[in-house]
This record gives sequence, C-alpha cells and structure tokens, in this order.
Amino acid sequence: MKTVFIVALSAFLAASAAAQPVSVKELKPAEGNWKGTYSFEMEGGKKTVKPVSVRISSMGRNRILVSYLFSDPAQPAYTDTLLITHNGYVFAERTITQKSVTEDGALLLVTESQAHTGNQPLWVRHSYLFGKNRVQLARHTGDGNGAWHVVNEYLLSR
Repeated sequence: MKTVFIVALSAFLAASAAAQPVSVKELKPAEGNWKGTYSFEMEGGKKTVKPVSVRISSMGRNRILVSYLFSDPAQPAYTDTLLITHNGYVFAERTITQKSVTEDGALLLVTESQAHTGNQPLWVRHSYLFGKNRVQLARHTGDGNGAWHVVNEYLLSR
C-alpha cells in the first residue's frame, strides 16, 4: 500500500512539474453562451454530429459550470461542474499535463489518465481550449504510444 501511494504521489508531482497551475480567472474570457456541434463515434466507427448550445460560467474561485442544451429532445440537457483543485494543478479531477496559450490567446489545458477496458490499459486524454471566440472540448483515447483517437468533441463559437 505504501509503495502504491509513493508511486501515485511521484506521478502527480512529475505531472505537476510539467504544467503550470490554472485559475478560474484565466477561464473568464470563455464565459457566456456558445453554439456549435457535438460529435461522437458510435459503435462500428460511425460518426454522429449534433447541434448544441453551451453556457460556461464560473462559480466561486475554483468551479466552472458547463451547461449543455441539445436541440434533439432525445438528448437530455445536463451540466458539468469542473473543479480546479490541488492549487490549480488538477482540473476536472485529472492532473493537468499541459497548459499553454495559443497564438490567438486561447488557453489550452490537457489532462491524461489511465483506464482499463477488460485487461487492456487505455489512456484517456481530455483537451480543453477556452478562448474569447472559440471553445473546444474533446476526449481522446490512446494506447500510451503517442497515437490518439478523438472519441467525442465539442466545437463551439459565439
């Protein structure tokens, strides 16, 4: 048990050292209403794209609310609460592995975690791009060898 804790702590500290902390203040330019598309892959590789409206708002000093509204009545509306914890090094319950600013001033956050499908390890990467004029939220999967596949993605503009 002690070894598992030390390995987990080492991984957290290594990832924390690779990225800079984030604050709600840095996400302020993305607050407001957005329209765009939500795309996801169905079984068999068929890609589906749906229109979506999104509202991003901050709640306090460490909480971002992302509310999704779909025009399709079969797709229920929902809200994600994305917490910033561990002094800004953890976003949405995952350690930030990359933080950068794009040429147009948008903030890019990337988190990575490991999951399992059966006995196979599976890497999951979430990327969050928050800008004044565009937002992109995506989930990717990979085998840990550098190749990533987009599983679902929100592409939004004002």
